[in-house]
Amino acid sequence: MKAIVCTFDTQEGYAQLAYKTYMDLWPTCPFTFRIPYNEAGSLRYFRDKHNVELVKSSSGIRTTMQCLLQGIDDDEFVYWCIDDRWLKKVFMPEALQEITKAVQNGEFANYDAVKLISWRESTTNQSLIVAGVPYRQQDLDRRPYTFWHHHFIRAGVLKRVFWNKTILPTDYTLRNVWKVLNQMRIYRRPVLVPQQSVVLFGEPCHKGMTTADGFAWLRQYNCPLPPNPFTNMVKDFSDKLQGTAIIDRRIIVSSLGRVGSKMLRKSLETAGIKTKHGFSPSNHQYPAFIEKLPKTKKCLKVENFSKDDAKALIEWRVLFIFADPIDIVLSVQNRLQDRGEKWLRHHFRNMNADFDDYERIHAKDALKLERFFDAYYRPQKFPLLTLRYETLWNHVETISRFVGRPIQLPARNPNNEWSGSIPRNVRRSLLDPKRLNEFQQTYGKLINKINCAEGAKIWNVSSDFPGTFARFLQVFKSIPRLLRGRLL
Repeated sequence: MKAIVCTFDTQEGYAQLAYKTYMDLWPTCPFTFRIPYNEAGSLRYFRDKHNVELVKSSSGIRTTMQCLLQGIDDDEFVYWCIDDRWLKKVFMPEALQEITKAVQNGEFANYDAVKLISWRESTTNQSLIVAGVPYRQQDLDRRPYTFWHHHFIRAGVLKRVFWNKTILPTDYTLRNVWKVLNQMRIYRRPVLVPQQSVVLFGEPCHKGMTTADGFAWLRQYNCPLPPNPFTNMVKDFSDKLQGTAIIDRRIIVSSLGRVGSKMLRKSLETAGIKTKHGFSPSNHQYPAFIEKLPKTKKCLKVENFSKDDAKALIEWRVLFIFADPIDIVLSVQNRLQDRGEKWLRHHFRNMNADFDDYERIHAKDALKLERFFDAYYRPQKFPLLTLRYETLWNHVETISRFVGRPIQLPARNPNNEWSGSIPRNVRRSLLDPKRLNEFQQTYGKLINKINCAEGAKIWNVSSDFPGTFARFLQVFKSIPRLLRGRLL
């Protein structure tokens, strides 16, 4: 069976992601992927793949689809596999295999399409069971939702859409197709929609921007990045979400203080990522505070979404930076020398610490560094990346995947704008040996913990919690129901 991959050269990364996830998550995938290329020598990754058929085409959508569907009979089923989706999860592997065999064996002669997810379609009461999955017929008088998701469809349906010369202009875009799809009456036979999604799809590109999750998966599967800007949005599709999971990813940078958090935030903001740091009344809030932050936005402007569906789920992602506590204390003392007592009082307030303890900072953990470290260095109820400042530059790729877009750190410089008048690598040498010994005794336990900590670690969401994904599902399902109840 042919899988029709609508793409073009500059978006090869998205096409690779679609192909690689099918090969990885569905090892017995029986498709031959028809993939267009525009320039000689492009799409080199696909050229030695036994299940890939490369088709020369221009980059226009009409000519691309004409080339991809050339020689395929109108009644033949193909697998519609646009590059703007990738296979994120297979919920029912055996059912997926059986449905595919049924399509190949001609068991759906009376249907125009067989879908794999239940999203927003209106269905009739006519139903049947396919491979243990309950299916219903789509109400074809309503908008043909899920057309853009990967599914089995007759080649003639795709030709009626993309070869259309009556409604679509000569050089049309996918946006043009989307706007007039409902007018085309593309189906001649019923369409089957599962009542339980068999798979989960992700969307790597939204309005010309690579999504945060799309970026992470592109990096994970070693796919080239298309030359598109980035967005913090994450979009998933399956009935598990009762629609699209529109996730607004927000980044929090937390730290033990004086460990390069401003430098990291500036690097993130240079990459176009807005970060949250200055929470009132403190810049260094404990995890319990983050857990209570809002999980939804009141409104998100998304075309073609109802008021209820336009509720955006907020995912708070936290980067926590730590370092050797003696270096932190020496940096604080240097900052006092440079900025004065007003800065020091403000810093103690930010660290939820008592300024009166400063005079004994060599003999007491006055800034409560160990308590703060212990609170963060464990599984949380939110996605967490812990980072050690001393090895921060070795983990730029990990940080990029976690935040959802590529970042660059400035060259390591002990005399940077945040270091203070005495460089970080010089402070210990200026310390009296007796005082250094006192520091080591006071902070020895924390030093051992930090020396045993990984330079970069992405923590799984704590097992005593439903998980980030499940939490979003609960919120997403409950809010529209509550709103409907109030309206009634």
